[in-house]
Amino acid sequence: MEQKRLVDRFRVADADQSELEQLLLAHFGRSSGVSPSEVHYSHADGAEPALVVTYDGDGVLVTIESGPALRDQDVPEIEEKIERFLLTSTGVAIGQTILFAHLPTTGHFKYRDVFQIAPVPPEAPRLDTVIGDHPLLLQYAFSSSEDFQVSSLRRSRVSREIELLCVALTTSIWKSDGHMVRYHWVLHNDADPSKWKSEFRQGMYTYQGASGLAPAFAGTTETPAITLTPQAAYYHSVGISVGQVLDLPEDLDGLLDRFFKCPREDRDRFLRASFWFQHAQRVSSVSRSASFNALVSAIEALMPPAEAASQCRTCNKALGKGPTARFTDFVERFAPDPAVSRQDRRKLYSLRSALSHGGSLLHSDRHSWMGGMTSKALDEWSDQRAMWQIVRVALVNWIRGH
Repeated sequence: MEQKRLVDRFRVADADQSELEQLLLAHFGRSSGVSPSEVHYSHADGAEPALVVTYDGDGVLVTIESGPALRDQDVPEIEEKIERFLLTSTGVAIGQTILFAHLPTTGHFKYRDVFQIAPVPPEAPRLDTVIGDHPLLLQYAFSSSEDFQVSSLRRSRVSREIELLCVALTTSIWKSDGHMVRYHWVLHNDADPSKWKSEFRQGMYTYQGASGLAPAFAGTTETPAITLTPQAAYYHSVGISVGQVLDLPEDLDGLLDRFFKCPREDRDRFLRASFWFQHAQRVSSVSRSASFNALVSAIEALMPPAEAASQCRTCNKALGKGPTARFTDFVERFAPDPAVSRQDRRKLYSLRSALSHGGSLLHSDRHSWMGGMTSKALDEWSDQRAMWQIVRVALVNWIRGH
């Protein structure tokens, strides 16, 4: 009864789990994971747990029990903080971050009162080359809290979700800097090549006055709307031409409407698939094998769970469809590209199986730069291009199917 009492009193069904965990940590001062399914919260001046929180296999909070160090005032104080900081909003705030695209952004796009894409301010750095990471300003609305840490969590969560939506539903927007600090050896150029040298620097994009918050969505009266391109042409375009700027699919509003009307479980599935699609892009310059695996994982994230299958009485093998057949059927439904045959789709999944189990590497990962011009390397380029197109079209059609 005590487990249920604390779960109910701490409004687990109503509060966001990550926000509740942040609030408990701030209240007690210490937490420790004693097992994959159990976390202890302790007062900073003691070693004994005040709360014992348990989770299921998916990391969902299941029970909350009192520990020997729980004090009389802890529970009512936490209840008051939950109501004040987690369940009561102080209004709608506007967060902002920088995303990067393969094309420069010269126009604006606003999706209802949810988010807006616009060029970076005039004082912000821009590329002077055609190919590279072109910055754009993403602004988005989120429900603010009186607690700064809770507001920061919400801002980060909404920013990440919209980033993944942009990655999945557009062909050019592909990443942010993220929240991990990264350092790189970079070339410090000089007009005289004999003076070139390398420096170990932190990777970061910023400009004077940059902030994670804005008083309102930026005005766009002097900025044209981003060009909207028919879907058939948009998702099948290849390459970048001189003078080309960021465009978007003409039905982006409708795709976003469908996403936000999905049940939370389906939205999470789509965002997981988007994560793997983005990861495939991030690692493609390091390993085409890893990129290929991530592309197949993006499809698998969207696939429904396998149905329970009966077994053969003689050999005990499952009689239902195996993973290759399920993958092929799913792709044929959501990415029915006539240029990729069913046999080729089966081959793509079989290739992924060999890569993921460590028994193989793509030619370009085993030999010289880009794998040369052998027939094997060219076949792998074709397979990679096919998987990129399959995943991109499947992501869009899966959302449209909702």
